[in-house]
Amino acid sequence: MIVVFGFVKKIVSSSLEKPKLLLAIVLVLLPIIFRIAAGFFVGVNFDANYNGFLAFTNIALWLVSGIGLYAIIYIFKGSGVKGKLTGILTATSYLSFFFTLFLLLAVIVILLLVPGFYAGVKNAQGLDPETAMQAFIESLPQPQNGLLFAAGMGILLLAGIAFLFFTLYLYYSIIALSSTEKPKRNIFALVFFMVFLLLLGLFI
Repeated sequence: MIVVFGFVKKIVSSSLEKPKLLLAIVLVLLPIIFRIAAGFFVGVNFDANYNGFLAFTNIALWLVSGIGLYAIIYIFKGSGVKGKLTGILTATSYLSFFFTLFLLLAVIVILLLVPGFYAGVKNAQGLDPETAMQAFIESLPQPQNGLLFAAGMGILLLAGIAFLFFTLYLYYSIIALSSTEKPKRNIFALVFFMVFLLLLGLFI
């Protein structure tokens, strides 16, 4: 755990010292690229317009959340954060990278435990929602080993929880390292930012 915390701090420090916006944009788009690649691999065609919409949404949310975090740090901790917006955007973009790793893990686990899952998705394409859901459910084979299936789902649950804590610590590290002023306000800034993200999610 200490190694992970140190790794996160290193990512944030490097991002704040040497922002790389081009890399950040690539990382933000990485989940979409992975989605397209995974769809091609399993034979599922995803709508190009929808992928474009997802790409636009990812970029927009990344920018809005990054600017929001910058503003909250400025409000709670003062002017020490000035000039670090691009660094903050670079640091937050790494969340997309690690989310992509989580997606990769999910694809692997599902392929191993429910081999017909993606075939079911393919069969349901082009159908109306109700028929598609029925066709998808009917095409799924029953897991051969219930214990193994439960273990796989447990792994995904633990990975999801780990990603959540990773996200919180990355945001906390950005708040703490982007401005060393008023360190006692770090946790309050984090809570306020989480509320901001929640409200932002309600309007999506």
